[in-house]
Amino acid sequence: MLEDRVAIVTGAGQGIGRAIAVELAKAGAHVIASGRRLEPVEAVAVEVRALALSCDVRDAAQVEWVRPAQGPEGRARALRPPAPRRSGSQ
Repeated sequence: MLEDRVAIVTGAGQGIGRAIAVELAKAGAHVIASGRRLEPVEAVAVEVRALALSCDVRDAAQVEWVRPAQGPEGRARALRPPAPRRSGSQ
């Protein structure tokens, strides 16, 4: 279904982001799992055979750093955007 597609999943270390990364991998996508904290992202990456990257999407420079991970010709076709931050959360 998603064979040969690249999916970049933000917040992949926990919650909805993790669930999305797992399901995209099951569907055959090549997953790039990212999140602010690398350790939980790496755990998900091992589980689904994904590439793990530390990236804070609030920092434009870090987002630009991830862009080459999309592969040749910008193959990434799926992106899980970050959830809106609630007041007082980190």
